[in-house]
Amino acid sequence: AESDNLGHIVFPILSVYISPIPGIDLGTFICLIFGFCAILDPPYKAKFNGILGILLIYTFLSTLLLTSTSETLYSSFSSILNRMFRFCLILGIMLELGYNKYFDKYYFFKCLRVMSLIVAGYAILQILFFNFTGLKLINVFGPTKQEVVFSAALNKYETTYRPPSLFLEPSSAAYYLAPFLCFALFNNFYYQKQSTQWIDCAVLSIGIITTTSGQGLIMLIICWTVWFLSNLKKLKIPSILFFVFAFVVIFIIYKDNIIFTIERFSDTGNAVEARAGGFEVISDIGFENLIFGTGFGNYIETIYYSSFAEIIFCQGLVGLLIVTAMYLAFFIKGNLSQKTLVISSMVLMMGGGIYTASFLVLYLPVLISKLKNA
Repeated sequence: AESDNLGHIVFPILSVYISPIPGIDLGTFICLIFGFCAILDPPYKAKFNGILGILLIYTFLSTLLLTSTSETLYSSFSSILNRMFRFCLILGIMLELGYNKYFDKYYFFKCLRVMSLIVAGYAILQILFFNFTGLKLINVFGPTKQEVVFSAALNKYETTYRPPSLFLEPSSAAYYLAPFLCFALFNNFYYQKQSTQWIDCAVLSIGIITTTSGQGLIMLIICWTVWFLSNLKKLKIPSILFFVFAFVVIFIIYKDNIIFTIERFSDTGNAVEARAGGFEVISDIGFENLIFGTGFGNYIETIYYSSFAEIIFCQGLVGLLIVTAMYLAFFIKGNLSQKTLVISSMVLMMGGGIYTASFLVLYLPVLISKLKNA
């Protein structure tokens, strides 16, 4: 049970590294071993989680049908199958088999808290170390699947240092911190001391700001706005003044990070324009592909796709409808922290890439778990 709970949490980090099997990342490799052991451990029980099961079945069948009958493949057939099987196998093993058989939400959130604070704390340590020494702290600790070579100095394409914590990209660190930030803000029952809760929220928030991720900053604003509005009647003048003071102090300390993050939305060739490419090519795929997609993982590899753009391009409006219905169900059934995570997920999917097996195995357990009302 503990291996499954911890597996959800470390999977996004392990997926960065290569495994003993060529073409398979370390996270997937360990997931396959876990799945094999779970099947051998009686009683074997795989229970589909409603609409998630429908999504996996649609992904599997539509990809096989579309790619086998289409005359136009944007990626190699082997790459498409590899992406599709990885997506279905990982979610099937971790969420359909493992979640229903072994999942312990209390142990899961305990481990998620520790790892989230480590990721946020290390990002903060990275920026402090760089500011004092001009050198980067290492973010990868072994051979990666993208063959990234660590450099302690800024490369010629970097104008400023953006701490990625334990990931390859700063935005990935922000994605990773979103689930527990939403949980920590609204689930008071989890904490015995309110001071511990506020320390956690502060470290996570500062960690997200430190990454200079624009998507992370938007998500952070959403989370704290929802918290502020939901607690407006409870807040007294001294509390409001304290939060204003804390905000001003954080802004002064991290002014350069915040300004750099905001400037990335407006500079020429900025992050917004880069993420628009995936939506622009949708108009060229034809009516039938617009409805059913081109097949999961069948996309133009030289173009960046946000999650929503990739879903429409690869799985069509039908796939988008299923995904939207899944998140709508989570929103309706969830408590305030889960509703906030759904809203944050929607925003991140507009410009980012969280609709991947690596991050869904982290996000979905938080959204599926039955939590008390905040």
